[in-house]
Amino acid sequence: LLSRRQRQMCIRDRALRTERAVSYGTSARDTLTLSSLEGDQICVAIQRDIVTVSGAVVERQELVLPFSTGASPLPFLAAAGTLLLLGVPPEELPARFRLPA
Repeated sequence: LLSRRQRQMCIRDRALRTERAVSYGTSARDTLTLSSLEGDQICVAIQRDIVTVSGAVVERQELVLPFSTGASPLPFLAAAGTLLLLGVPPEELPARFRLPA
């Protein structure tokens, strides 16, 4: 899972050797982006299909997930992308990010 800057550096250095990659950030070219952030919810847009490590396909969609107010969204996008790559179904992500009561 690479940020846009890391991806650009790897492409420049031709060091990226992988079958699966998911980029995250605020660019329209990133696989996972922040669609909106309001209160204790974040809307994550999956901009292109993701192929998991087991070969399943996660289709383009928007996910509304719980989010800690004041936290940075970029590490959150990285965590969501990691879980999706590992095969956690999108519908299970809200439970994985549930905030403590």
